Amino acid sequence: METIRCTIVDNDPDSIELIKAMIPKIPGLAVEAEFTDALRGRDYLIEQGTDLLFLDIDMPGLKGTELLRLLDRPPVTVLCTGFADFALEAHELHVADYLLKPIPFDRFCKAVAYAKKQLGRPDFQQPEVMEDNVAIKVAEGNFSFLPTADINYLSAQGDDTFISLAPGSLRGEFLDDSKTEKFILAKAGLGRIAQNLPPKHFFQTHRSYIVAINRVAKVDKTAELITLSIPDGKTVSITHAKKKELLAMLGW
Repeated sequence: METIRCTIVDNDPDSIELIKAMIPKIPGLAVEAEFTDALRGRDYLIEQGTDLLFLDIDMPGLKGTELLRLLDRPPVTVLCTGFADFALEAHELHVADYLLKPIPFDRFCKAVAYAKKQLGRPDFQQPEVMEDNVAIKVAEGNFSFLPTADINYLSAQGDDTFISLAPGSLRGEFLDDSKTEKFILAKAGLGRIAQNLPPKHFFQTHRSYIVAINRVAKVDKTAELITLSIPDGKTVSITHAKKKELLAMLGW
């Protein structure tokens, strides 16, 4: 299978690192070049070309949409942006797809599938994602793909998020010597991570907590608390309104 050469142009180094972490998970793709400077990226594309371009839009000096218009033969492109305002312009430029940051892995796979079709390589088999991975920023420029099945609950810790994991998870480290719970401290707020979690599997009980629905063992009908099965006996706050919603969802 011929390798698809990928170039990333994005002024945010963290966004580049996230895309670089996802690309190796799809067979046949390889990162050939990356640029945080749109003008340097333009020069490279004019001189060297690429098969598939992952391109930010709102960049200083030269917007991604302007960059594409400067190329006589623009490559197959996936636009990656934090803004929804450019959807019409993206359509006019005939890009393969338009992704909103932060980018979930399953949505990234679909974008690559569309790009493969534009490249004339429709033999692409999309990996089975089944909403089972979430990209977690664990350090500056460093991301980890975390299986959602490992997650017990998430708790806001200021600008960070504490993520409780099942003790058998291959990720994280043990919380204490009892070895009944692992954890990862994500360098992102709870709200941002929540955007990438599959809503049918997770429930926000409180502004500071999100729980995996399959970990709910008990809903206290006299107090604003729920009890989890993993870690066994762990209690999490839940508002009165959210408790009613959860009970209805669970059919309790």
